[in-house]
Amino acid sequence: MDTEALFEKWRRDRAAVEPAADFADRVIQSLDAPQVEPIAESVTQPRGVRRLVQATVCAAALLAALFRVVELLSLFATSQIEN
Repeated sequence: MDTEALFEKWRRDRAAVEPAADFADRVIQSLDAPQVEPIAESVTQPRGVRRLVQATVCAAALLAALFRVVELLSLFATSQIEN
């Protein structure tokens, strides 16, 4: 079977399934329900510790990127070998 025929068979099978009688009501009810606010801060770490970890990781990434740039530029530095 080619992919188009498989897709059409899948689509017909999916269309044959009837949704639950209260499906639309449950969807509307879930839209009307108040949304739960996500927890803004981590429960396990205070805000200051989290910011310190983020700053440390960013500084390490910046240092690694700077090292790579210097390493790349050193390839083009003048050397004793001339072409």
